[in-house]
Amino acid sequence: MTNLERDPPSSRKGVGKFVPYKIGDEPFALEQIAEMYPTPFLALKEYVNNPIDRRLPGIPLSVEIIVDVAEHQITLRDNSSGIPYDFLEKIPESIAVSQFRGQLDVLSGKGFGMLAALGTLEASGVRVYTRPRDIDPAETYYMAMRPIQQKGAEVRPIHRNYSPFQHQEDYGTVIFLEGLDSELLLQSFKPEMLAPQFAELYDPLLRKDIVKIGISIAEKGEVKQDSLREVLPLEFPGDRFYYELHEIGADKDNRQRTIEVLLFADPNPENAEGKIALYRSGMRVYPSITALPQFRTEAWRSGRVSGWVNANYLRLTAPRTDVQQDTRAFRKFLSDMRTINLEGKIKEKIAELEQQEPEERLKREIETARRALDVVMESYRRLELKIEKTLELQKPQISLPPLLDERKKVEEKSEEGKKKPDIPVPVDELPISIEDLLAKARQIEEQEVEEEEAQAESPEESPTGQETPVERKPEQPRIKRRPRRRRESIIIGESQEPVYSVLPSDHFLGNESNLRSKYDDDLGRILINRTHRDYQTVFKQNNNFKKQLRYLTELICGELGKMEARGVLRARLITPEAALNLAFQIAQDLYHDTIPRLR
Repeated sequence: MTNLERDPPSSRKGVGKFVPYKIGDEPFALEQIAEMYPTPFLALKEYVNNPIDRRLPGIPLSVEIIVDVAEHQITLRDNSSGIPYDFLEKIPESIAVSQFRGQLDVLSGKGFGMLAALGTLEASGVRVYTRPRDIDPAETYYMAMRPIQQKGAEVRPIHRNYSPFQHQEDYGTVIFLEGLDSELLLQSFKPEMLAPQFAELYDPLLRKDIVKIGISIAEKGEVKQDSLREVLPLEFPGDRFYYELHEIGADKDNRQRTIEVLLFADPNPENAEGKIALYRSGMRVYPSITALPQFRTEAWRSGRVSGWVNANYLRLTAPRTDVQQDTRAFRKFLSDMRTINLEGKIKEKIAELEQQEPEERLKREIETARRALDVVMESYRRLELKIEKTLELQKPQISLPPLLDERKKVEEKSEEGKKKPDIPVPVDELPISIEDLLAKARQIEEQEVEEEEAQAESPEESPTGQETPVERKPEQPRIKRRPRRRRESIIIGESQEPVYSVLPSDHFLGNESNLRSKYDDDLGRILINRTHRDYQTVFKQNNNFKKQLRYLTELICGELGKMEARGVLRARLITPEAALNLAFQIAQDLYHDTIPRLR
């Protein structure tokens, strides 16, 4: 040690004194402490952390949060052990003092929580009612925390008639955060906003039923029916492949250190960032452990594995939004993570997923195609119903356009057995809508199918008028031909084999390799070309689910439009050129009706 590192002697004898630390402006210092929570949610979290630390052994903690915009307040109820009166008295004069400081498996410990609402939330006051479990059930303790400028709180026992506990056997704590801004409540504390935030914050505790949280809306003190939103554990994508509670060893006070790990293998990563969160004693610190520079390796950043790491001995900053990295506890954590070799297990799983990638990718693409088909078919069924309604309206009085009447007369004059003359009519010359045109084509097609079925089922007659049996070889059984695209057979469901299905395929060979899709009439299936450059761009280079759905929707609508146009063309109602225009128009109508409903 050099002389510069030692305390130098005084230059004048008898001059000098010890000066203790003291806060010169206490209200200002308290305001800074109260405002250290960066978001309203983190300030509210402090009033949930305290009952979690005071939960009773073996009894799930229940926390109810009630948001009342009209009354400008938030109410928090819990069934924790409550706060003893002597400790309640010390809270106002013990800022930055906590009975839990230094303990493992606790979330508080800084002694700042009660000021959070007065600072970050700008509450006009905080009222606390508490009834410890081990006291007289008729006894309730009360504390009213005033604004920081008043530098104090009122603490006293109160009469049971003024207690918010509904039953004599109830215990725990009820806290009212008062005078909150209505815009703050509407923007930051809606149940649908709070529920996912609490789910992310306390997932390890929720998953093990240690904590149950419910959020409700009230109007002037009355909780609205059906407004309760229960906070549920997170749902991770993929299958769980690893869970372990590692007991690292005891600390100097003989308290057990633990690292709990829960991991899921995600076959479809949405981004390149890590999805493994870091928790401390069941409360989330980082959405991704890659916030720490020691965990920014490819394994942790891959996005192929999601879940969390939960350590109970990390030291956190005052707002508990960051890990203190210059501590012995953090260095111990890094050493323990190397010992359990979690990164090695993640690498092994990633390698396994990469081997399964071609098969898994095809499964995902098939599922995406089915989703697109389901949405398109909703629009397609509406078109079906519209056409069926047109047919029903036409049945009593079908009057064909003049050109169709002329064609019918020519066909009736043609000799039996000869090919009927093909007199196509340009679509713009028909005084008929698209729906009527499709309906007429379907009617003609149905009649042809019924005639073919009747002819196939009627036995041949001999010249004497008797039926002549047809001899068939045993090895060649009679096969009933599938009718051509009967409309009542178009079914999308699990109970029957669908006539229309969609399948990404690699079997586009020769001249078909340039096609993006095609319809297989024999199988009743729309095939999507996986080898096409557009498909490769959308599904492999651009991993965007919405773009994939839009791409498949466009192809499916196009094929359905061509199928409809072919039906009209087979019925010889329009020219081939007009059929192309009709196919395009039907595909466009289907596409524009489908796109707004894609999810």
